[in-house]
Amino acid sequence: MNILVAGGTGFIGKKIVEILSNQNYKVFVLTRNIDQHRNSFTKNVELVDWNTTNPTMLSKISILIKLNGEKVDQLWTKKTKGKIIAGKIAEGTYDKTSLILSLNISFLINAIIENL
Repeated sequence: MNILVAGGTGFIGKKIVEILSNQNYKVFVLTRNIDQHRNSFTKNVELVDWNTTNPTMLSKISILIKLNGEKVDQLWTKKTKGKIIAGKIAEGTYDKTSLILSLNISFLINAIIENL
């Protein structure tokens, strides 16, 4: 099973990617900076440029885990909370998710912050 993790280089995403790859799932990590994260992961993980529109690669995905946005491992001030919320609904995120959802995804796991 192929799993795409948007936000897989973040605090929570890295742990999820590690767990999934250790269970022998093929994991694709959507990232804005492939060079920075090239050595962050071990087996069964492929980094994918955030701007990809490659339908062949995306058609392999069975599950999308959407964690991207403002990092959560920081002091949660009023300003930070606003950034976290804005990051979860950013236009670029919506556009990318729409592209992926237009394919044959079996499951979507979306990190949504409620009552922040």
